[in-house]
Amino acid sequence: MAMTIKRRLLVSACMAVLAACTAGSLHAYEAWTRPTPRGDIAAVYLLIHNDTREDDALTSASTDAARLVEMHENVSMGTGEAESMMMMPVERVELSAGQELAFEPGGLHLMLIDLQNDLNLGDKFTLVLHFEHGADLEVEVTVAER
Repeated sequence: MAMTIKRRLLVSACMAVLAACTAGSLHAYEAWTRPTPRGDIAAVYLLIHNDTREDDALTSASTDAARLVEMHENVSMGTGEAESMMMMPVERVELSAGQELAFEPGGLHLMLIDLQNDLNLGDKFTLVLHFEHGADLEVEVTVAER
């Protein structure tokens, strides 16, 4: 017996919702940076969650707040008293399926280079994250003391 049009639409809608729930997506949140009075650079910290079944990679980021955004990682060099931390650029940041990745002080972070304006407490701006497979993500960055 053939399905009625209403029933077909209901089944199609349920299938679309189920597909959206199981496919997942990339999420970015809790983005922040410190104030930079008279500064040319700033570091942005945030969380990225890959709620998909596929591995992906953050390949770059951009914002109108700075001329350039680079991905950096702090790396320990040397040992003992000669140990120091070096900030090294990275080309891409791998993000496994189901993984949450923290960009935080002392670790991975995004460097804003050649700021267009001073960043003052409470300011907000948009940062766009570019992924290898997923869609670009816009995240609001808040200037805060942490």
